[in-house]
Parts: sequence; structure tokens; C-alpha cells
Amino acid sequence: IFLHVKKHPIFTREGTTLYARAPISFTTAALGGEIELPGVDGETHRIRAATGTQSGRELRQRGAGMPVLQGRGRGDL
Repeated sequence: IFLHVKKHPIFTREGTTLYARAPISFTTAALGGEIELPGVDGETHRIRAATGTQSGRELRQRGAGMPVLQGRGRGDL
């Protein structure tokens, strides 16, 4: 059996952690605010950007990633 996994248009995966690139406006980065990202489970996740967020900074939403196989919990988004 040969399996070919197609790339997801938004997410890349590293273990149970999901990564997504999301552009935010200059005002949201400078003054702080929330951005919304779609989740794999169909939910929309709100991620808080702190005041003065710099370009390239990684923001984390705990427990919004892939489920842990044969265990409890989920990875991060």
C-alpha cells in the first residue's frame, strides 16, 4: 500500500504541533489585539497578539493542535 499525503493549504505539522502563517495588520501588531485562525477541528481559534508584537514572532494557542496518539491532550497551534 502506498500512501500520499497532500499538503494542507494553511497548516504545517511538526509532531503534535501545528504551524500556520497569519498576516496581521500594523495597528493590531502595534496596539495589540486578537487574530482568528481556523482550526483543524472546524473551530475558530482566537489568538491574542500583545502590544508591540514584532514581525516573525511566534504566537501559541495551547491545546489547539493535533491529538496525542495513545495518550491524552493535544499539541499546540
